[in-house]
Amino acid sequence: MKRNYETIIIYDTSLDESNIDLKIQKVETVIKNNSGEITKLEKWGKKTLAYEIRKKREGYYVYILHNSEPTVVEQLINLFHFDETIMKHMTIVVEEIKKSRFTPKKAKAAKAEALQAEAAAVEAEAIPAESTETPVNSEPAAETPAAEETSNNG
Repeated sequence: MKRNYETIIIYDTSLDESNIDLKIQKVETVIKNNSGEITKLEKWGKKTLAYEIRKKREGYYVYILHNSEPTVVEQLINLFHFDETIMKHMTIVVEEIKKSRFTPKKAKAAKAEALQAEAAAVEAEAIPAESTETPVNSEPAAETPAAEETSNNG
């Protein structure tokens, strides 16, 4: 039974672009030779790693979304383990394919603007209209005689 998989591969940055393309072609042939289908292939390029891997701080990321049999994943893992230029790899099953797992910056900015506009509208409704009352006299109030009586008794 074919399933959808996401595979992310981090290659060593010491490889040049042409060698990385050859490595990606090997992965593509493994998938296609076993009746798999590549839905999306993205080269994310050089990125800083969250932590050092093999004393390296950068890696070349490649993302592959493919539809294939589970045996293909086993073959890919074997291929990855014997390739010393692959620093890390991960393959997961995708239950539902979304248009994009990563939200573009423009969409995030538009969403933030909409939230700010909504918050401003709610705040405008919460502030009551300015009152038309006359200002309170600033003179001190005279003490009432009852207050004086209670203070003298003590």
